[in-house]
Amino acid sequence: MTTRSFFRLDRQLLTSSLWSRDADMLKVWLYLLLTADAGGCVRSVPPAIAMACGLPLPRVREILSELSEPDPDSRTTADEGRRMRIHRETEYQIELVNFRRYAALTYGSAERQRRYRQRKRDVTRDAGDVTRDAGDVTRDAGDVTRDVIRMKNNNLSASEDAVADSRSGQGRKRPDPDVKHLVSHYAHEYERIHGAKPVVTGATAKAAQALLTGRGLNDAKRLVTTFLEDPPAWYRDRGLYDLRHILAGANVVLARGEDL
Repeated sequence: MTTRSFFRLDRQLLTSSLWSRDADMLKVWLYLLLTADAGGCVRSVPPAIAMACGLPLPRVREILSELSEPDPDSRTTADEGRRMRIHRETEYQIELVNFRRYAALTYGSAERQRRYRQRKRDVTRDAGDVTRDAGDVTRDAGDVTRDVIRMKNNNLSASEDAVADSRSGQGRKRPDPDVKHLVSHYAHEYERIHGAKPVVTGATAKAAQALLTGRGLNDAKRLVTTFLEDPPAWYRDRGLYDLRHILAGANVVLARGEDL
């Protein structure tokens, strides 16, 4: 059993297909989460799980079997929605399929400090590389200012174009379907990662329109997902995940050299 004394539960459990199951299954699932090691493996055999949960052994075996089966209603498409796999190669072992992905989103203060110190070392080692420095904790505030000004200029240009079209008798432009798709993708990814719906306003659509300038819809979607999953430290530390912030930090994400 793991020696950790604390484990954060993701609020998405409340809206998962598992939440609608019976209390016995939820009890076993929480036991597995709390006893898994850092890699998401549980080495308790069914009799031990039954004793710890106060449930009949046949019922525990039934629950473990159900959790190992594909779940067509699961939000997670990995491994056909299975929540766990049972391995018997050398010893009985239960593997929680998505444990590592969710654990990576819930690092505590010690892990957060470790990552911070690692970023500080990276900045010191690569101080001569201005592009890489822009993606670290010590990112120059001037870069943020220039990105924000560029975002505002793009929004202003879009507004001026709309006014010019209106005055020339062309009327308002029809909404760009790519903008709608990008805003919808942003809202979906935000809710998937943060467990809550984002606030979407007219400014969000303008940011989406600016983000699509010079790049295709698929590239813009990948940029949004990459930013939300692994935001630059400056934005993450301040909780800035709006689509406008993604637009402002696009150059930072691209500078990390990721294949977008």
